[in-house]
Amino acid sequence: MENEYIKLVPADLSLGGQLVDYYRRNREFLKEFEPERDEAFFLLEHQLDILRKEMEDCREKKAYRFYIRPAGPRACCRDMIP
Repeated sequence: MENEYIKLVPADLSLGGQLVDYYRRNREFLKEFEPERDEAFFLLEHQLDILRKEMEDCREKKAYRFYIRPAGPRACCRDMIP
């Protein structure tokens, strides 16, 4: 799904590095809204494990995880979204 500003993309291993970058850059801000995270959470291998689980859940029709991405050249907040 997408509009002129954002698109929703399913979990995919190609997102791993971007998720690590997002969580590291926003670590302090997210502390207020997320559970306490250990150091492993901020490593690429851990994010890839999470993505693998989300992809497996999708294949098994247990859960569907989507990530918000900017769409098109006019997308706002391009640097904030993994």
